[in-house]
Amino acid sequence: MYANSQIIAQYDGDYDNDKYFYLHDRLGSVRQVIDTAGDVNNFYSYDPFGKLFESETNQTVLNSFLFTGCKVLSKACPK
Repeated sequence: MYANSQIIAQYDGDYDNDKYFYLHDRLGSVRQVIDTAGDVNNFYSYDPFGKLFESETNQTVLNSFLFTGCKVLSKACPK
């Protein structure tokens, strides 16, 4: 789901599956992915060019939206 051109939630349509919400910085980069209880499942930290700092990144839930909110491996996003 999107709002103001930013991804805000991940939901596959099955009401029994978990739902996740995206928290962004001012560039629109995804910084955290939280669940419905507010628990942080993923967190990300980027250098100024969008490369992830591996020591400051943790991902437990599959997420393909990262720097500036672009989908990873999308032609519209910088590499």
